Amino acid sequence: MPAVTTPSHAWHLSLQDQAVREHIPLCGTLELTYRCNLNCLHCYCNEPAAVAREQELATAEWCAIIDQIAELGGLWLLVTGGECLLRHDFKELWIHAKKRGLLLTLFTNGTRITAELAQFLGHWPPYSVEVTLYGATEATSAAVTRTRGSLSAALAGIEYLCQQGIRPKLKTMVLRQNHAELAAMKAIAERLGLEFRFDAQPHARPGAERDAMAEFRLCPEQVAALDRNDPGRWQALCDFTAGRSTDQDPPPLFSCSAGLSSYHITPSGSLQLCGMIPALAWDLRRGSFTDGWRHALPRLRQTPVEASPCLVCEDFALCNQCPGWSTVEHNQLLKPVDFLCQVTKERARLLAAACPT
Repeated sequence: MPAVTTPSHAWHLSLQDQAVREHIPLCGTLELTYRCNLNCLHCYCNEPAAVAREQELATAEWCAIIDQIAELGGLWLLVTGGECLLRHDFKELWIHAKKRGLLLTLFTNGTRITAELAQFLGHWPPYSVEVTLYGATEATSAAVTRTRGSLSAALAGIEYLCQQGIRPKLKTMVLRQNHAELAAMKAIAERLGLEFRFDAQPHARPGAERDAMAEFRLCPEQVAALDRNDPGRWQALCDFTAGRSTDQDPPPLFSCSAGLSSYHITPSGSLQLCGMIPALAWDLRRGSFTDGWRHALPRLRQTPVEASPCLVCEDFALCNQCPGWSTVEHNQLLKPVDFLCQVTKERARLLAAACPT
């Protein structure tokens, strides 16, 4: 979905354009672990601890990868999981990346943030922290996370961060199980003076059975209505629609920066164009990040595919459809995802009624 453009966002886009031209790994995601202390209903990234831990890169391996990223001009790193705070060497890896001059964003469920850890982050400040809420009441949060006390633990972690002058951004994945509390979750953020955003289109784990998320997703009409009822999101959509050209070439297979200025690394060291496409990858246990970035990922971006009706759809720019989504839903790079098609058609219908061109 189109983003709201601000001066800082415009600067970021300009920097990203330069990174694409010069093939610099400007921003990347490090999934340190698939382990998690929660067991969310919808989550595509929470494996049994014993299995997940055996596959994880060691501290020295991660440090070597971080060194190569920095040497190639990397700037932003997203550190995530699972719950990355479960790594015993989290602080060591964080400090190593900070000393290499990287700007670090932390994604966490917040429940593992103690007063001591918040003090550590205050001393080694993040570029950003994002904490996910799963409900506005203990009952709903526990129903989604299948973990009692998950909301109070997350709110305590958020408070510890705020005490250190770190203002986390709050967010949620809107599901059938918690959508009735979306406004209340936003109110929690507003009460704390924090930003809040939501996503209402959860995707499955790569390799999951088709329709694995059907019992958790809202219907397409509900998803589009959430866009319509959020002033910022809706204005961005209206502005985008008003400025969109009707005479455009079909988009490329990857319309994002995957493999050009961004990348994804799994806990086991799979360097991927996209975290949703495990097959298009370079094994960092068999080759360096530098070789993977310079040679493997550019080749993987050129993977031949058959034509897709998505690429000629007049509303494609309003859609979340991408090779990643097609992969997790169909194990193909360009097969349309029915759920996304329906959401997009409903968005387009609402836009045509409210923002005529």
